[in-house]
Amino acid sequence: MFSKTKLHMEFNYYDFVTDSDLVTSVFRKGLEKTVHVDKVYMTRLYYRNKALVLQYHVYFDDSKNYTIYYGKLFHVKDDFEKYKSKLDTDYYFSIDEYNLVVLSFPYDPKLKILTEICSEQNEPFNIRHLLQNDVQGNNFDIIKFNVLGYRLERRAVLELFTKDKISVCGQKKNSFIIKLVKKNKSKDLFDKSRLLEKYGLGSSVNESFSIPKIYGYDEKQGSLLMEKVQGTTLHELISQSSFGIGCQQAANIIKKVHTVPTDGLSEFSVLHELRNLSKQIAIVQSVYPNETKLFTEALEILETASTKLNQVTNLKCIHRDFYDKQVLYSKNRTTIVDFDNLSAGDPALDFGNFIAHLYLRLYQTPENTKEILEGVKLFQDTYDGNDQFLERAIWWESASLLRIATIYLFRPRWKKLTVHLLRKSISCLS
Repeated sequence: MFSKTKLHMEFNYYDFVTDSDLVTSVFRKGLEKTVHVDKVYMTRLYYRNKALVLQYHVYFDDSKNYTIYYGKLFHVKDDFEKYKSKLDTDYYFSIDEYNLVVLSFPYDPKLKILTEICSEQNEPFNIRHLLQNDVQGNNFDIIKFNVLGYRLERRAVLELFTKDKISVCGQKKNSFIIKLVKKNKSKDLFDKSRLLEKYGLGSSVNESFSIPKIYGYDEKQGSLLMEKVQGTTLHELISQSSFGIGCQQAANIIKKVHTVPTDGLSEFSVLHELRNLSKQIAIVQSVYPNETKLFTEALEILETASTKLNQVTNLKCIHRDFYDKQVLYSKNRTTIVDFDNLSAGDPALDFGNFIAHLYLRLYQTPENTKEILEGVKLFQDTYDGNDQFLERAIWWESASLLRIATIYLFRPRWKKLTVHLLRKSISCLS
């Protein structure tokens, strides 16, 4: 049996830092000198480097939109103090008795460029140095931005708008996507994009199935500039008539990814997945020690099944994070995004992970059950894997459902779905 990971941590103040009313009072006190806080909600949580990272949506007076803030809840006082000592004092507040640090967006200690782009106190951010292709234009300054996704100290995705249209790759554009990552990681992502483009997923080669075009990157900044793709995520199409064909196209594009050579890609295996799941369940045990029975049962079933699994011998290029939100669909083009985790592994992982997320959507929107189950069948039929592939895919589907359960346990809005995800994970292999 696979040995379990134990964190041996007790987060004594977890109930406090996730209670909306109590946290709202904390934010009001911490930000009283600059703005007035209306309401704060904790929306998700994950564990990293001896701390629980909490994502807060903060609503200010007279605003229907929220601002993302992140808090870090430390187990050990010394770790808390050490982390604080490295921060700019103008961009955080702390609740010392709870070992909680809250950082003010857009300040991020490891994504310094985020402040350059988003802070109103800075000069307009200029993207000229990121356009490494032949371009024409007079004004490369950013006049507006939208935050599409943000993960503290890891990554951020923003839509940027320039004042004037810029002629790039033969097209005039004034909106772009910029991805911010840790320093020195941008070249790795750029190389992965070039690998996918080289083997048939470049927009200039394949008009039907492709990845977003990356115009350039800055390794020191940790930034990549790419095209803004026209399309709608499969997630947003679930209740629409085009969802079925979108699932078919998703199967076609991931099959295309699976034909790409694994040049320079790191390996990801069943063993890696079990290790990751063990770490996730250790977090569950640390925060919710009385709610771990179904989690450990599901992991044990996965471990047992893995010893009987026909392991894939010929590793393929896999996306490793393939699900409905990673696919942009339009009538003319299907685009796969976010290939940060591109690896050499079992293509059944992508297949099983996609199916697992569709079952998540079924639990989230039971009114769309018919459409989602049709989407599952169309995806399966279009990919058309053989019996051995489908046997492995069921294992990966079960593993993905367990992983999703460990994540959604810490999302207050969806915590109630956890038991359904766990039971589905267990039933896959029972």
